[in-house]
Amino acid sequence: MKKIILLVTLVVCGIFLTWIEVNAIKSEQEVEMREVVAFNRNLEAGSRLSIEDLHRIEIPIQLYNSSYFEDPVTLVDQVLKINISKDVIVSNGMLMKNAYYSPDEGNAITTLKLSPEEMMCGIIENGEFVTVMSVDEQQQLIRLGDVSVKGVLSQSLEPVDGTDTIPSYVVVEGPIRVVESIIKSRNNYRMEVIRKSPE
Repeated sequence: MKKIILLVTLVVCGIFLTWIEVNAIKSEQEVEMREVVAFNRNLEAGSRLSIEDLHRIEIPIQLYNSSYFEDPVTLVDQVLKINISKDVIVSNGMLMKNAYYSPDEGNAITTLKLSPEEMMCGIIENGEFVTVMSVDEQQQLIRLGDVSVKGVLSQSLEPVDGTDTIPSYVVVEGPIRVVESIIKSRNNYRMEVIRKSPE
C-alpha cells in the first residue's frame, strides 16, 4: 500500500512539475514587446538624421526606457552628438539640444567645420550673414556664396552662447545652389567663412 501511495505521489509531483515548466515556457514566449526607433546605418557625430537613417525594432517591454523614441518621423533633422553604429536604439542623450533648424522656402542648411584661425577670432555670431570661400591646392580663392549663420556649435556639438566656449562648427543657411556648392567643395578644398563688411 505504501508503495502505491509513493508511486501516486511521484506521478502527481511529476505532472505538477511538468505543468510548471510548460507554463514557464509559455510565459517566455508571451513576453510583451514594444517598438522603438533604432539607427539603420553607421553614422558620425554631426550627422543630420533623415527617415532613411532610422527604422523600428521590437524590444521586451521590461527594457523600454522613457528616453527612447517610438516614431522615426519625430527624429528627422535632429543632429547626432556622437558616432553611432547600426541597430543602436535612439535615445535623447545621443541628440544635440536645440539642434532643429528649418530652412526658409528655396533655401537649404548645412554645417561647416571652422578652421583654427576662425575659432580663435570668434567673429562668427548667430544670425549674421557671412561669405563662404574655398581655397584650392594652388591657394586660389573661390567664392561659393553668402549664407546666414543659424547656429554656432562647440567641438562637442553643443550650442555656443557667449565667449567661454570656442566655436568649432557653424550651421549655415542659404540658397540651395550655394549650399550644394559648399557640399561639393567640402572634401576637396579648405573651407573658410569670412565676415562681410557693411554695405
